[in-house]
Amino acid sequence: LINLDNNNLLGKIPSSIWRLPYLEELTVSRNIVSMDLTRVGQANTLRYLDIRQTIVALLNGIGKIGSSMQVLRADRTDIGGRIPEDLYELENLQFLSLSECGLSGELHDAIGNLTELHELYLYGNQFRGQIPESIGNMQKLRVLSMASNSFTGTLPESLNDMPRLRALSLADQRAKGGTGIGGPLISFPSNKQLFMISLKNNIIEGGIPNDFLQSAATDRFYSIDLGGNLLTGNVPGTLARFDQMEIFLEDNQFSQVDSTLCDKQNWMSGNVKEFGCDAILCPKGTVLAHGRREFEDLQCKDCTENTANAYFGRTVCGKGPIVMTERDSLIYFFQTCDGIKWTKKDNWQDEDQDICDWYGIECNDYGSVVSISLGANNVICTIPAELYNLPNLEKLSFHSNPGLVLGFEGIEHARKLQILHLDSTGMTSVSGISKARNLRQLDLRFNNLSGRFPAEIYSLVKLRDLLLSDNKFTGPLPNGFDKVTNLAALLLGNNQFTGTLPDYQHLPNLVFLDVSRNRLKGPIPTTLMKSVKTVPKSGETIFIDVSGNSLTGTVPQELQRLQNLQLHVKNNKFSAISEELCALDSWNKGDAAKYGCNGIMCPAGTYNEIGRQSSDDTPCEPCSIAKYMGSAECRPGMNAGGQRSVAWGTTLLLGAISLAAML
Repeated sequence: LINLDNNNLLGKIPSSIWRLPYLEELTVSRNIVSMDLTRVGQANTLRYLDIRQTIVALLNGIGKIGSSMQVLRADRTDIGGRIPEDLYELENLQFLSLSECGLSGELHDAIGNLTELHELYLYGNQFRGQIPESIGNMQKLRVLSMASNSFTGTLPESLNDMPRLRALSLADQRAKGGTGIGGPLISFPSNKQLFMISLKNNIIEGGIPNDFLQSAATDRFYSIDLGGNLLTGNVPGTLARFDQMEIFLEDNQFSQVDSTLCDKQNWMSGNVKEFGCDAILCPKGTVLAHGRREFEDLQCKDCTENTANAYFGRTVCGKGPIVMTERDSLIYFFQTCDGIKWTKKDNWQDEDQDICDWYGIECNDYGSVVSISLGANNVICTIPAELYNLPNLEKLSFHSNPGLVLGFEGIEHARKLQILHLDSTGMTSVSGISKARNLRQLDLRFNNLSGRFPAEIYSLVKLRDLLLSDNKFTGPLPNGFDKVTNLAALLLGNNQFTGTLPDYQHLPNLVFLDVSRNRLKGPIPTTLMKSVKTVPKSGETIFIDVSGNSLTGTVPQELQRLQNLQLHVKNNKFSAISEELCALDSWNKGDAAKYGCNGIMCPAGTYNEIGRQSSDDTPCEPCSIAKYMGSAECRPGMNAGGQRSVAWGTTLLLGAISLAAML
């Protein structure tokens, strides 16, 4: 026996340890050690192996141990991937614990080969798909714990015939973005020893069967957790045969609690004796934190008329079920937003069509919604917050729907949301947007946002693209992006920002800056975008647009560090440009090298509709009233923001530079 648990070990356990002739138990848990299991077959007497919380990354070869192995504990290691198939060859294994190991994929049917198992712990991984029926082959199993994965499908019928099963936990299959286990609640009619069941936070439907646990003893304690599902109907009086039970049923869709249960004085830790039915579930139209009464000073509280609900045991006020399937959430959205008037609504609400085939919906490989794109579709409503509960939602696009309102209350539940397009909707506030901490792209162009730049946006530290042009912002340009270091595109054009141009030198990934058509004054900082890589990624262009302001002075020589630059400076009050910039062959697609300084700005006394020469056919034309460099029109007052909108060009170039890199 070797027991070195939590002993400050560091390094790799030598493979020679497997050659110890009488080694039966080896424990190296809670150390920073790795080991090679490919030679473990040499340890033909080993029956107990504990490698929990080590840096072991592979179990390949574990099956070579053979018939001696009885206990394997490898929780919180970095195994990942699928369970190696040779593990299923450990025919005498009695205890297996591989929790929180990053395991993924579907659980193999061969799990049923482990017929000697007494306890199986696989919770906190990323398993998906249907739990195999072969689980029922493990007739000696007493504990089955596979909570907090992403299993789907239904409860295996074979669970009904596992006579020694005492504890079953399949809770929280939606916690990591899965859709959860659905279908009906099985009754476990033959499971005489089963006393602990946790199936909370799934999408199990239908009623509690009248024959639920009908073979189980009635005089022992039971703990049943079915909260956060889609169970309906009455809580059946047949459960009254059990003397002691804690049954958790909150946030389902129950319409009644059988009155015989309200006399079970030993139920709910004695709370039924004190509070009657309220100790099981709060009645319709009321609410309490756990959906039931537990304390003398906390009673089920009435909801207001507008937020009253039709179900027992609610934890929050509001209409509709707390737990919705993805189809339910989309149907609720369609009905709330008068979807019948949408421009395109193909397959919506069609019971014969998978939701992944509904117009504007995209799903992942497992049939879960990842994107809703309904731009320019006559969606005119207040978008229900229920959409934020879609567990795998990554993108919401509602652009060009004037009159649409999307609030950000509850957006923190959309933990995977990365892309939000709300341009051209008429929105006036971004209050609450700071809760969307995983956003990578936020498009709020062409709206009615006003006032100073919303500081909440600085909390979106994962942002790559921030598009706020064509609004009504005032005050200084935002300059608090120190923690938003991934920011690659910042579009603030056509607002009413004032003051000077910040240098944004703390944004090393910024390659697209548009502050055109504002009211900026002063020079271009010599340190503008100083931390940006001088040689951008292959094929990537750096884009800077400061057109249509009142910037003054000289376009500084220091900008020559920026290669592959497209620089737009027309209609300002520039008086000079550093000569060193006028021969850079990578600037303005080679125009600087070809036309000299004219390829960057037309000189004073001339003009061009884009403020510079870009072809042999479009030279800088004489204009006696063009007082400053870079004039785009030959008329009085044209140097103070007088150019026509170039939003279309900005959008196209952004698509080529930033969106392509992200998507």
